[in-house]
Amino acid sequence: MFTLYMKWEAQRVLTPGDIQFILSPHCALELASIFYQLDYLEYDQRTRIRPHSVPERRARVYHRFAAQPYKRKRRTEYDKLYDDVEWQLEHGWMVGVDTSAQWDNRSNPFSFDDDSNLVYDCFMDCYSDSFQQEVRQLYEYTLNEHQGKKPAPTVKQHYADAPVQHAQAVKTINSKAAGRLLAAGGIYNGNIEGFHETAQQLGGDALAGYDQVMDNKGLIIAGASVAAGLGLGRLGTASEISELKNLHVLGKVEGEYTILTPGPLPKDLAETFSSGTYKEITLSTDTTFYRGGIKGRPLGQFFGYEQPQGVLQTRVDKALLPTWPNGNASPLDSFHEIQIPAGTKVYVGEVGYQTDLYSGGTEQVVVPTPWKIPGVKILGNGGLK
Repeated sequence: MFTLYMKWEAQRVLTPGDIQFILSPHCALELASIFYQLDYLEYDQRTRIRPHSVPERRARVYHRFAAQPYKRKRRTEYDKLYDDVEWQLEHGWMVGVDTSAQWDNRSNPFSFDDDSNLVYDCFMDCYSDSFQQEVRQLYEYTLNEHQGKKPAPTVKQHYADAPVQHAQAVKTINSKAAGRLLAAGGIYNGNIEGFHETAQQLGGDALAGYDQVMDNKGLIIAGASVAAGLGLGRLGTASEISELKNLHVLGKVEGEYTILTPGPLPKDLAETFSSGTYKEITLSTDTTFYRGGIKGRPLGQFFGYEQPQGVLQTRVDKALLPTWPNGNASPLDSFHEIQIPAGTKVYVGEVGYQTDLYSGGTEQVVVPTPWKIPGVKILGNGGLK
């Protein structure tokens, strides 16, 4: 079962072999919002949470689907307990562990290699140096407490059936990007023909994207960063891994920002991302995005990967209130298909929470003032019901 520990508690409870099951700060916070009470308003003076301690566990929540996760209040609102837990997880002062789950490279950044040495892998998201250092110190402490006996190598998941398992996953990106991702997965799994067949089955521009990767090593690496995150393959050399840290399926990652380390976006745009967390990316190719809006006004600053299917679905997924707190209406009756040219800087992250109904949580792409960008193309539009 998932459990939160302060570092000093973890030193007392965990064994050396448990360190591989420490979750990334992002995954730990996601599960903590389900299993623990992170809303400070639920505490009174008698039960007030002490600083630098684990919050109370939620009653009768025994698995991740037993309760709705707590969503942080709007960025403009006070939410200290949630922010404290997030900060402590990011810096390794608190860790989330689930020793009952199978090791997964999308959730567990630490593992033991064939020589039983602790390895830190950072494919999709790289966390603070403090997080890695604190966990390594925790490992050394537990190792010393257990007479220096190292654990067995990590048993890792295998993804021989990745072309079938992930066909739906790659569909959530535009067609050419899906083809590029499949090509990268085929290369690093040694199953080029299988992934090529999947690209053909997807149709559209997927096959063109697949072929494009085969002629461009830079795109192979960019696609492989996503392939690694989905478990489609592992890279072999340190130089390849270092390249992946700065690449994304959309292009090169120029920076990663949070509420604690603000980036280039103005505050009103940054606050639309969950926890103010987003990546700055330079598009490697002309890329098609979609946005919900109103007829006759195709351009705006908020986009997604998929064509909106309906008014309610779009409002829920993108946390679009019918009327904003300042009284401004938010009409929605159409979708627009827009092509953003290569070289444009875009900002990618999870949509921030608004209310229980308009909860967000999907990925959004912010393109500031696209009407000022040369080469932007309006490809199509349609109505929403």
